[in-house]
Amino acid sequence: MPDQWAGRTVEAVLDLGFDRAMPGFQCEGLVHASDGGEVKGLSALNDRVRVTDRAADGERVEWYVEAAANPVLTAHAPTAEGDVQTSSDRPLYRRGRMDLAVFEAGVWELVQDLDVLSGLLAGLPADQTRRHDVLRAAERALDALDLADVPGTADAARAELAGVLAAPAHASAHRQAAPAGPLRAGAAAGPRTGRGGQ
Repeated sequence: MPDQWAGRTVEAVLDLGFDRAMPGFQCEGLVHASDGGEVKGLSALNDRVRVTDRAADGERVEWYVEAAANPVLTAHAPTAEGDVQTSSDRPLYRRGRMDLAVFEAGVWELVQDLDVLSGLLAGLPADQTRRHDVLRAAERALDALDLADVPGTADAARAELAGVLAAPAHASAHRQAAPAGPLRAGAAAGPRTGRGGQ
């Protein structure tokens, strides 16, 4: 890893040739450490692997990926690719990027916020005031984002979204609660509450 990444969170982005339009039923992989231990599985929508939460100067990473080039299954029927006598001689997949990257938590959180609001917009009627509130907040967030310094301005963009994310859908909206973290024997955890619905 580059020396300038010392102290930062680093992930590997590993693309085995995934079709991003499908969550599965295609190529997949399993990342192994150099000692043979399993690190993490890989699939089309799960191609990032945490390397370290705090990189050291010049730290080296050695992993191996056991990859499976499964034929794409779009129907529950036999495929010619499943038999060596009938399968094509062309590769089913071509490896894509294999990169180390700094994980920017603020940017990741901003993407999650925008994804949640995008899903909310898809379900809101065009004439509902809440829809326009969400659109205006997204507009302000994107205005606050400096494309020359996305990590440095992601928190400011998220601040513009905080109000519409915290607002209840309406007075009769369902309330949901979930544990605040993983439960361990003998540990008490308070609920994390939020408001759901549209």
